[in-house]
Amino acid sequence: MHVHKHVYKLSENPRALRATRDAFLPLGRDGFDNVKIRDNEKIVEEIDWGAVEKIVKSCNVGIEEAKESEPETEIEVTPAWLSVYSPVYDLEAPIWRFRLGKEVIYADISQTDVAQRALERGSVGVEDAYQVSLEITTEVDSKGTKKEPKYKILEVIRFVPAEPRPKQASLFNKE
Repeated sequence: MHVHKHVYKLSENPRALRATRDAFLPLGRDGFDNVKIRDNEKIVEEIDWGAVEKIVKSCNVGIEEAKESEPETEIEVTPAWLSVYSPVYDLEAPIWRFRLGKEVIYADISQTDVAQRALERGSVGVEDAYQVSLEITTEVDSKGTKKEPKYKILEVIRFVPAEPRPKQASLFNKE
């Protein structure tokens, strides 16, 4: 039997193994006796409870082996609202401080035009808000302990300036 390298890589991936194991959870309960794989109307494979039991055991062993061998990285991409916590006036600064809910985070903005647009506007205000696609990466060591997450803005969806924005008074205005 020949196993494609992509399938083999999936067999080493704890997230893929958990997903596979969890896909078979209904079998053996509530009248679910088997899984039938079809090509149009023709059944090309049938997996019964006995085979499912072996698949689940294999997945569990693979998950345990992955825990022992290397740390895992959890990556989540989620929409979020961020507000500026401390303005940065440097076009080259790749990381800004934002407020994410009640938490203050450092977020990588290097993939965006956040700094460029702020300089074009001529200001960065505390409480300026950005609706973004946010990538949250969390390293998990072999004991299951999660490290501090790292944040990266992948895309700016919307910008909402803080109101009211103070205006610089003119040196030559007599009022």
